Amino acid sequence: MSLPFTKEITYTSSALCNVVCHPDGYLRLDWKNARATSTEVRETYQQVAAALKRYGLRKILSIHDHRQPIPLDVQKWMTDEWIPSTVLATGWAYCAVVESHQPLTRLAVKAIISVSSQQLTFHYSSAVEEGIAWLRSHN
Repeated sequence: MSLPFTKEITYTSSALCNVVCHPDGYLRLDWKNARATSTEVRETYQQVAAALKRYGLRKILSIHDHRQPIPLDVQKWMTDEWIPSTVLATGWAYCAVVESHQPLTRLAVKAIISVSSQQLTFHYSSAVEEGIAWLRSHN
């Protein structure tokens, strides 16, 4: 895949998350330790979908090490609406998740993965480097 950039570019940045396009062909989500409303979290995910579509990316590295728990309504929205529609619209296929230090966040992410694993291939790890290596192994 030929990307229109040769170094990382920040697609969007907020108090909640930095969305960065990586020249190795994946989108990196650097989640911050910030409380947010369900609307703010949904808006961030809409930006993620827009970045995937704009650059033709099919992989995400989502770094949750300090991420706050995902609200229940957002979890349901992600599994029922956002993930299916984003996969369909963008061809998104791979998601590496670096686990959170917060138990409630880990539980929420694992619940989302268990429901969405037929639509996406997930890899769950404790280290960023492991997630990157896994993404690089999938073309």
